[in-house]
Amino acid sequence: MDGCANGVASTAPANEAVEYLEMDFDNAFAHDTIYRGPPTPELERAWEDLWYYGGVRITDDQLPALNRTPDLGNGRTLKPVGDEEGGYHALIEVFHQLHCLNLIRQYTWRDWYFRHPDVVRAPPDVRTDDVTARMHVDHCIEALRLSLMCHGDTTPYMVLNDPTAPNNMRADFSPHHKCRDFDRIKQWVKDNQLAPPPATHWEGRKDGKGWEHETP
Repeated sequence: MDGCANGVASTAPANEAVEYLEMDFDNAFAHDTIYRGPPTPELERAWEDLWYYGGVRITDDQLPALNRTPDLGNGRTLKPVGDEEGGYHALIEVFHQLHCLNLIRQYTWRDWYFRHPDVVRAPPDVRTDDVTARMHVDHCIEALRLSLMCHGDTTPYMVLNDPTAPNNMRADFSPHHKCRDFDRIKQWVKDNQLAPPPATHWEGRKDGKGWEHETP
């Protein structure tokens, strides 16, 4: 059991979906995946499928284990769901973290979106002004720093002697891991989301115009 299972995360409603898998990562330094490369509608949809889901319900009796109360003080309150079942709106951390990783990826390609408006739609977070975009990315870097340090993956990855590599050595970036089955967590959120988020469209423009001045 991972360390968070003994803390707040062990009380998370989605933990009923958690099962573990053992696997070797598939992460050779320059290998191809559907998540790498210049933005295209297909690549954006692949990333979106990792994280773009609606919020879930947290009930009153689940709040104490999350160290929350409905009234947080200074005028701040939890957002109620507002139906007969009651409870409060919440999102699941792993999907926020994947959103943040995706945003950082998109930010590194920001100029590319503007140079290729006919290929793929520029994401709203990329089309904001420079200061807002930078602040959002900085928030996401901090969110991922906190998460990585919280979970503190101690899995060793080996150093290999390899005569084909620079300096005759390379790192094995595909170590063996015990992982939560992400597909099960994703399915739990799909089944329990209060409402699916709005549909998005990634196809490029056909009018010859750019994205720079379009309102996000």
